[in-house]
Amino acid sequence: MGFSIQYRSTQTMHPARAFEVKDDAARLITGFTWLSCEPVILEQQTDGYLFGSSKPNFFPAGIDIKSAKSEGLPDGTVMTMTDVLCELSRRHKVDWQVGHDYEPEPIGEIRSGIIDPELLEQLEAFGSIGELLDDLVEEGDDAESWSLMSMEPVDHGDDEGDDEGPRVLKFPGRD
Repeated sequence: MGFSIQYRSTQTMHPARAFEVKDDAARLITGFTWLSCEPVILEQQTDGYLFGSSKPNFFPAGIDIKSAKSEGLPDGTVMTMTDVLCELSRRHKVDWQVGHDYEPEPIGEIRSGIIDPELLEQLEAFGSIGELLDDLVEEGDDAESWSLMSMEPVDHGDDEGDDEGPRVLKFPGRD
């Protein structure tokens, strides 16, 4: 189970142009460890649109962190992924619709390299979930007791009477 952020070009394109955009994306994602989020990897769909999907990594494994630090490269985050999409939009005049697994419609767009303010707010929130969960773990909560599907604590049936109510993380714009 997981959570992914999807991005799709707003217009179809010739395969040669799609190749140029994909090739440029491959260059832009180099120089990062991509520990906190999967990089932008694009594929041209049969209908001619470019499409990609990146999963934020809310709980990187300790060995991955150690390996990433040894590389001496900056971490690729949700915001780094967003920067790559904005740069591709500027360089190649490709606009993107962005969505995620829990919303049937796009949550925003990147046009001419500029991201919708509401989309930026949501992506920043997604990017900060890992930090928030790290803070909760440091406070003594067990990270594995959280369900990433609902972002609510999983009830293991061991009532100890110290529950202050469920912790619920809400994404902006969601009820």
